[in-house]
Amino acid sequence: MSYGNTFQNRLGLNFDVTKFGLAIDPFGDLDERLGRQSSIIRNNTATVYTAIANSAVSVSTYYKNPLSTVISSLTNVISVVYSTIWNYGIDDGDGGINYILRPIASQLPTTFAGLTQELAVDDTNTDGTPKGFNTFISHTQRLSNLKASNRSNRPSFSSAQSVLQTVQTLIYQTETTSTAVVGALGLGAFTSLFIESDLVGYWTNLTGNLNAINALVALNPATVSPSLSATISVTNANFSNLLNLLTTRRSHDETFYQNALAINQDLGKVSANKNAASTSSAVSSYLVDNLIGTDALKNL
Repeated sequence: MSYGNTFQNRLGLNFDVTKFGLAIDPFGDLDERLGRQSSIIRNNTATVYTAIANSAVSVSTYYKNPLSTVISSLTNVISVVYSTIWNYGIDDGDGGINYILRPIASQLPTTFAGLTQELAVDDTNTDGTPKGFNTFISHTQRLSNLKASNRSNRPSFSSAQSVLQTVQTLIYQTETTSTAVVGALGLGAFTSLFIESDLVGYWTNLTGNLNAINALVALNPATVSPSLSATISVTNANFSNLLNLLTTRRSHDETFYQNALAINQDLGKVSANKNAASTSSAVSSYLVDNLIGTDALKNL
């Protein structure tokens, strides 16, 4: 089945092809040879053809970050909440502004900066080198296969799957545990992708905090009432707890991946030692058996 000539157009051959002469099909069997080739596009041919023909092959065409929507919503409400609290002020009578809410929200700038970085800052420089910090948004982009890992100790969609599959199999074959536990271990570096409901909960809470603050300020614009003070205290806690959730999950995923990587590396070392001792060389066998081999090596 033909889908048009778009590939040919993309190639852009600009030449009098008659000059190729017999070189185009020197043995007269080109049609037969190409017909024997296995199909290059094996499934959803029309869809794949269209994607390639239109250069619609960006990874973002095929993968998505499951948290992108809630992260965008959180970023917006966090910014508005912070601005509402930190920039609210009344005339102090001397031509200045009395920022009456700042004293009861003194830690807000720190948590706001932390949340802004975790949710919105790319931890990779434009040249691909890593910056001196990690961020939750880039971490989830790597786990979603939308961003390459720029350090061997940071899990990505591909690297984590490869490492964890080996560990899963090793644990299944050597330790007494349930299939459910083994299955969960295969997702141990991907926990950040599974907290959408938690993030939606924080968005709901912060939206409620914002509405309550606006309503209380409207009632008494120049007074910090007990209710307003309590609401801002809750808002402070929500900022802090959300930041802790993001950093804890990111740190957990990275540590879990590094632990799995270490197990893989140790497995490789043991296998390498065993292979070295299993050589057919008479000299090496004698040395291992009589001089340099420990009981641990002989029992492998």
